[in-house]
Amino acid sequence: MSLLKTCAIAFAFSSMMSPVWSGSESVAAPKVAKKSHVAITKVTSHPSLDLIEKGVLDVLKEADPDLKITSNNAQGNITIAAQIAQKFASLSPTVVVPITTPSAQTMAKAFKGTGIPMVFSAVTDPVGAHLLTSLEVSTSTLTGVVDQPPVVKIIEVMTLVKPGLKAVGVIYNAGEANSEFQIAAFRAAAEAQGISVREVPVAKTADIQMAAASLVSDVEAIFLPNDNLVISSIEAIIKTAGSRSIPVYVSDPESIERGAFAAIAFDQYEIGRATGELLLKVLKTGSATDHPPVLLDNPKFYINETVAKTLGLSKNFIDSLRDHFNSLKEPDVVSS
Repeated sequence: MSLLKTCAIAFAFSSMMSPVWSGSESVAAPKVAKKSHVAITKVTSHPSLDLIEKGVLDVLKEADPDLKITSNNAQGNITIAAQIAQKFASLSPTVVVPITTPSAQTMAKAFKGTGIPMVFSAVTDPVGAHLLTSLEVSTSTLTGVVDQPPVVKIIEVMTLVKPGLKAVGVIYNAGEANSEFQIAAFRAAAEAQGISVREVPVAKTADIQMAAASLVSDVEAIFLPNDNLVISSIEAIIKTAGSRSIPVYVSDPESIERGAFAAIAFDQYEIGRATGELLLKVLKTGSATDHPPVLLDNPKFYINETVAKTLGLSKNFIDSLRDHFNSLKEPDVVSS
């Protein structure tokens, strides 16, 4: 087995939205009402979503080990997601926690008019997904944690690795509202730097390898947004891109261990913990009204040094990236 070195560099970004979550805050757990029932769902299972769920569960268990929790996974199937939503609605839980945009949209539809609050997690664009009308204000039944990838910084990494970068390929599921938002933001940031973006939408897992193959002869890098369909099958993209020595950049830190080259992304476990802290506040008051959405503001830089070596990048260059992002953390070392 080769040694996969994952380096994490934390740096802060300013934001106009409030409140923000830095992951370093120590929040006293509000008292949870007796017999509270929390229903959690995610659209599929992959390492990042599993870590988010673990973060939520850890906060809840720390606050009340006897709290009733129901958790279901839609396995990437829209029909199953709808069935879970109907099941949860029939259970009348105290609070619902959907992880990702597709789950949040499905749950919002099923719980409309019930008065049961929902605390979503890892939703990139809740306004565009028609969950909220503002990133600054919750409703009586809707709030959550927003994770908008810092695409400008991702492009900055790309241009440091490849000066004169001209073309980047993107693979995404056009059926996910969060992906559309990320691609639009990435496209705007790339074009502002004179970089062209070639976009290839996919609709199912079987399309992904073919999408990667269609890109590798025309681009110098590939960017993958936080797209549940694409990230679930990232190995096919990495294998195809690797055959042409094309680096794959992501907004999902767990994908670094799966062979992606670099990311500027939020710690997925901390996303879960931020969701759990917000959830405790909603459980205490019984409403989301006074608990506005939390905008994550603490991304980290991750790099796969094994892949860096295959790309011909030196240790000195990796160190220069660390210096550039200015807030070095000790690297995680993971066996692969």
